[in-house]
Amino acid sequence: MRKSARISDADIRAALADNLEAIAYAIYPSAAGSPRQVSGNEIRIGNNGSLSLIVRGPDRGAWFDHEADTGGGPMEIVA
Repeated sequence: MRKSARISDADIRAALADNLEAIAYAIYPSAAGSPRQVSGNEIRIGNNGSLSLIVRGPDRGAWFDHEADTGGGPMEIVA
């Protein structure tokens, strides 16, 4: 049996952060078709922009759902 290559947590976090907006739409299908607001490092989607996604800068990958009062980093959005 061939050993598989190990992927670091940092590599996984970076890949998730790179695809955060697409992941958010997959996890929150109700946000699909909602207006998308872009401001600086942040994208807001969902009801009244309630889901905040940080897509650039030092906090890239962070997110906060203002309706559910919860947030986290790129690993937490898929957990």
